[in-house]
Formats: sequence, structure tokens, C-alpha cells
Amino acid sequence: MHPMTPDLGQGGCQALEDAVILGRHIGTSFVQNGRVLVPKEMSEVLGKYVEERRWRVALVIMGSYFSGWVQQAGSGWGMKFLRDVIFYKFIYLKMVKYVNCDCGKLDF
Repeated sequence: MHPMTPDLGQGGCQALEDAVILGRHIGTSFVQNGRVLVPKEMSEVLGKYVEERRWRVALVIMGSYFSGWVQQAGSGWGMKFLRDVIFYKFIYLKMVKYVNCDCGKLDF
């Protein structure tokens, strides 16, 4: 579960990325153990999954919150300048590039 606002449209995308990456980690463990799930290794598998996802998800959550704040914070001259000149021309372009992700392949 990712507590993010809908301002970047990434909630469902993050869930799909989670499924692929978690599946990859579980699948790797499954193959390495002779196609058997070993319950004792699941905590290690989950730890690897969390380590891989932690910072990407945190940055997308912060970016989504910041995007919503800038776009909905008001219409004063300072906010218009921040939103129209700084945010849309510089920051938003970098954020949109960051939401693209290659989750890797499921080779099983």
C-alpha cells in the first residue's frame, strides 16, 4: 500500500511494479531451491523486495504530494509564479521522467 495522492497517477502503477518485483524475488528463491518454496527464506525475500522498492516508492509519494500541493495551493501571484514558471517548466518535467520504471523480467 502506498499512501500517495492521485496527482501523478501512480497508485495503480506502483501496485503493478510491486507485483512484478515481488514475483521476481519469490521466483528467484523458488528456482534456487529446486522449485520449492522454502518458508524460512521468505523473510529474506521480502527484505530484498523492500530494499529494492523503498526509495523509489518514497520519491514517487513525495513527488505526488508536492505536485498536488503546487497545483491546488491557491491562485496568488507567488503561487502562480511557482506553479507556472518553476514547477511546470523545470520540476514537473524531471518528475515525469522519474515515474518511468523498468521492473526487469520474470524469467521463470
